[in-house]
Amino acid sequence: IITGIAGDVTTPIFGKIVLQPERFRTLIQKLLALLAMIAVPVCVMTATFSGPLVTLFYGRPFEAAAPLLSMLAIFSIFRMLNSPSSNIYNALHKPEIPFYYQLAVVPVFLLCILISAQNGLLVFTATICIFRIIYSSLMLSRALKAADIPVRNTISQIVPFFLAIIPGCILIILWSNYFIYNNKAQL
Repeated sequence: IITGIAGDVTTPIFGKIVLQPERFRTLIQKLLALLAMIAVPVCVMTATFSGPLVTLFYGRPFEAAAPLLSMLAIFSIFRMLNSPSSNIYNALHKPEIPFYYQLAVVPVFLLCILISAQNGLLVFTATICIFRIIYSSLMLSRALKAADIPVRNTISQIVPFFLAIIPGCILIILWSNYFIYNNKAQL
């Protein structure tokens, strides 16, 4: 939902300021920082607590889906950060470039699906997530280079959101383990 709204808002803005390169680059980096600020905490917490979330919403019979939810949550971070890539290419009047990347990658993706599908749902999901994370990272780096934005600069603006979530995750995990341990003792 968020990436669609961000795309609807930023596409016309990117188109208007593409001739102001410094402003265009700054806006892209701010957008990526905003998306990271939203995606990282939500997705990391979802991945961390996938077991209790699946049990809460679907019940114990679906506990086996927790690792799948964790993988998809981590993939969602990269997908969300990659979402402005096509908008960047559209603003640069090069909308065909993502299509060419897709043409090159689809055969490899289909081969990975074919091979991994024979090894169970967990391997299948992991393969798709890893492949898509690599592809999303590549597409984002290519889009940033097309806009003359140093990838390292952008990563340095996004990494703090990953680092900021670590203490919160540790505290919540410790609290939940303490809570679960104390409730088991009372039973």
